[in-house]
Amino acid sequence: MGDSFPPHRLAAAVLTLAAAILAILAGRTLFRALSSSDVPSNPLLIAVSGDVNEPGYYLLEGPAVTVGQAVEAAGGLRGAPAIAIPPALTARPVGGGQEVRITTSGQGPAEVAIEPMPAAARLTLGEKLDVNRASADELMLVPQMKVDAAAAIVNRRRQSCWRSLAELEKIPGVGPKTVERWQLYLTAVDCSTGGKDDHQP
Repeated sequence: MGDSFPPHRLAAAVLTLAAAILAILAGRTLFRALSSSDVPSNPLLIAVSGDVNEPGYYLLEGPAVTVGQAVEAAGGLRGAPAIAIPPALTARPVGGGQEVRITTSGQGPAEVAIEPMPAAARLTLGEKLDVNRASADELMLVPQMKVDAAAAIVNRRRQSCWRSLAELEKIPGVGPKTVERWQLYLTAVDCSTGGKDDHQP
């Protein structure tokens, strides 16, 4: 018996573990949201991390949520009362599946970063990875994704972005059935709408 773990089994194991971790991290917050009388009618799951009093995952009322609302849900900023988020940043919109990361230095205003949740968390939540943005490591979380295919996806978009998932059939060893299965986990944002490689220079 070999010591290596087949890629598709490794990806499945990672997703299972991610689901368990996400459930543990989000459990208290989601229970609080769902057990209240004001269950969101258009919920967005947003992560808040960094220098807040209660970092975690929060189910907030959509369709529009701001940084200020996300921070408020997480118990406000941790630290000196004088520290605040600049009004322009407070009003920035946050989408479902995104993470708001707050950093305070003890002096001056708090810094805000809005970024996608980790790929494992997004896949666990049923969101899809963009083949024009996801790193090779993130793509390897997709069931039946092989190392060579993940590398080919990243390498091809350096010259030309993927305009549809059907184009993935150009990768050696990838056929229509594989692409059909990947449609559960992947999407392709057209170049004209801003699709680009966020992980490569």
